[in-house]
Amino acid sequence: MFENEITINTGEGQMNTFIVHPDEDGPHPVILFLMDAPGKREELHQMARRIAACGYWVMLPNLYYRRVEEFVSDGTDKSREIMFEHKNSLSNEMVVEDCKHLLAEALKHETASKGTVGCLGYCMSGPFAFAAAAEINDRIRATASPVLSATIHPDLKRTLVAMSERTGMTVSQVTDEVLYAGLIGMQEMDEL
Repeated sequence: MFENEITINTGEGQMNTFIVHPDEDGPHPVILFLMDAPGKREELHQMARRIAACGYWVMLPNLYYRRVEEFVSDGTDKSREIMFEHKNSLSNEMVVEDCKHLLAEALKHETASKGTVGCLGYCMSGPFAFAAAAEINDRIRATASPVLSATIHPDLKRTLVAMSERTGMTVSQVTDEVLYAGLIGMQEMDEL
């Protein structure tokens, strides 16, 4: 597995971005993996690695780069307050522009496919992923936000909670497993 941390100049700052993809058999379809509110952290890097292991070229940007180079919530009240300040500083328009910069960067890499891409918005970034897909619909052809879906659709939420209780995993871990299984299934799709 190839991994790299790069910075992308967006005109509004340097967007630090984790890239991971298989070492060989490219070019690989691109997945934009948009972080959740607690920040771009090792837990998300691990999720990106799992997606890449399915044959994808994954980009995980720090969406808070306009405010801070690195932020990871530690769960304290002060950290949560800062997290919400960072989260509330973002807009659909800002993240759509970030996605355009990510896609332009991916075009510079021969290991990244030049075709259609997927965009995964994890929790807070669900609306951003759907906004990006609507705006950049010539490239983004698959969009998902499993945690956002769980907050919107009560049946999905009940299913994830039941799976969590049965397995002893957290709802977040169950969601990760469901997402991973979905990505395995997406490999059968011709367009991505």
